[in-house]
Amino acid sequence: MKARGLFGTNASEGLATTVQGAPMDPAKFERMKAAFERAGGTIDQSADAVRYLDMRGAEGLTLNAETMLLRPNPSASAVFEEFIHVGQFRRGRIDSSSGLLMEIEAAERLINNRKAWGIPSSETRATIDRLRGFREMLR
Repeated sequence: MKARGLFGTNASEGLATTVQGAPMDPAKFERMKAAFERAGGTIDQSADAVRYLDMRGAEGLTLNAETMLLRPNPSASAVFEEFIHVGQFRRGRIDSSSGLLMEIEAAERLINNRKAWGIPSSETRATIDRLRGFREMLR
């Protein structure tokens, strides 16, 4: 699985994941989606959402504390990263200049929790590559 570019670093445009991977266990995803929706959140997987993700070169995108876009059959990396970004928004940690730092934090959490969250090795390698790119951008 590969990381497509380093998009998603401008928080005013939403925070995105570019790591592609195998679909997450559908039952697990549906439980997470249902819990998010019960709490007032929206996960948009519509054709319009997919077109926007295509335009951004992203697998998933978090727009704010209540709204994320995901492709149909999203990877574990995409799902967990977008939930990390929802938490960042909810804690008030995201502003227009913090996108790169929030992407670094999300990548580090994905790597550190890869076993507990069932993230495949191929996706973890892509996340590590993406993290290196983000850190290089800070220099």
